[in-house]
Amino acid sequence: MSVKFFKGVKLKSQIEDLYRRTGFTKESCFHASRRMKKHDNLSLMAMTTLSFGLIIVSMMSQVYEDNVFIVRHNRFIGFSITSMSVFALAFSVLVHKSGFGVRAEGYRKQAMAISDLRISFRPLLENESGDGRSREEIYSEKSEGYAKILNGNIVHDQIDYLVSSTQGVEKRYYSLKLFLSEFFWYWMVFILIFLLVVWVFSGVYHEEMSR
Repeated sequence: MSVKFFKGVKLKSQIEDLYRRTGFTKESCFHASRRMKKHDNLSLMAMTTLSFGLIIVSMMSQVYEDNVFIVRHNRFIGFSITSMSVFALAFSVLVHKSGFGVRAEGYRKQAMAISDLRISFRPLLENESGDGRSREEIYSEKSEGYAKILNGNIVHDQIDYLVSSTQGVEKRYYSLKLFLSEFFWYWMVFILIFLLVVWVFSGVYHEEMSR
């Protein structure tokens, strides 16, 4: 009797542990999906902003080619346009190869599959067998299903787990770490192209007004 009791306690502990792990994995996958979607949106915005800014600077340098400011800084403006154009080309290739949108959908589907699996845990958590099978059989089936989902799909990064499973100061720390390591450079692109456009526009405008 005692052996059976301890076996039942051990199985319950295993069930609860598996349920807990699937919960963490589900939230990590949803976070990974949001992270990839943010990459997809920011990369599109960065490419659009970069292209639009380069067009403006290029047009101004041609329309106002006799402007004192353009003549004085012609080499630097030309270098900026060329270097940023090369960067835009390399960036577009990188974005294409990264496939952020496809990966975001993959993570989302994986999270949904794990969510469905967690719903099917209810008979185990409520001490029901279901379909005449023992809890051991159901537990074994759910474990195999969980492993199959993980093996058949992409795996989220460690940062997704750290951000989605922590709270308070620790969560803010990992969120900041994620921003600095993956998203900060997008804003650097926005700032640099904005500063270049403003610098050229203000310089040309000042020289035109001083004539």
